[in-house]
Amino acid sequence: MAGDRAVGIAYIHGRLPFIVWALPLSDFETRFGEPLAKVMLRFDELRDGLASGALVGDAFVKASQEYAELEPVAVAITEMRRAH
Repeated sequence: MAGDRAVGIAYIHGRLPFIVWALPLSDFETRFGEPLAKVMLRFDELRDGLASGALVGDAFVKASQEYAELEPVAVAITEMRRAH
């Protein structure tokens, strides 16, 4: 069944995410739950930092770029978790 499978997301810094595997959902969460949580934590940190107004100059630019790179990955993770 498609509902009990998870699609893996590979992320390469500076590139868009791409699908690389399909595993049973329980295996996927066991293997990749912690790394995905770290991606989401970093995404949230960047969002909060950008919204705070505390970042200026190069720090703001770098945070904005990293946020833009992580956004499609964070959206895919969120959608996957909502689906299951």
